[in-house]
Amino acid sequence: IIMVSVMSLASIVSVYTNVAASEITENIGIKIDKKQFPCELIREKIMQDIDIDKNGYLSEEEINAVVAFGIDAADLQDEEHSKIGEKAFYNKKYGRIDFTGVEIFKNIKSMGWTVAGVFDYRCGIENLDCLSKLPKLEKLHIRYDSLTKNYDFSKFRSLKKLSLLECDRVKSIKFGKNSKIQVLDLSG
Repeated sequence: IIMVSVMSLASIVSVYTNVAASEITENIGIKIDKKQFPCELIREKIMQDIDIDKNGYLSEEEINAVVAFGIDAADLQDEEHSKIGEKAFYNKKYGRIDFTGVEIFKNIKSMGWTVAGVFDYRCGIENLDCLSKLPKLEKLHIRYDSLTKNYDFSKFRSLKKLSLLECDRVKSIKFGKNSKIQVLDLSG
């Protein structure tokens, strides 16, 4: 039974991410580290909300339980700083969200991402295409992305609701001919 569980987790990871089956620690799961999740904000959020047993690894059960995932970068600050305080506006780690690694959460239906504004720094998201590998993703909310000019959602097969709020550099948004998009919000 243990072999089946490890093999099942290995097959999920090897098909959908850059993690080799040999990198999965037997009986534990996928290590929550910089190699699997390069974005510190995402690692922090995973350790805070998804790694239920707080062992630093994601089990198959923890991975499959995730149906919604998101970050407001200001919420992850230390408590000594307010949401509009020094840390959000001067620390570049709060200004970029790299989605690499998130594609292992195949049951996600809804995602929301708010990047903190950092003075004199273009803030936003990176590797948005990783989210196209989430087969159940229906709702996506992105706020304060000042990096992306051309959004391509043509590979997002289940996306029904898209919000790009206060994304000040948008020049184009592409959907595939089989798009299921029903709601598009570009306010701000």
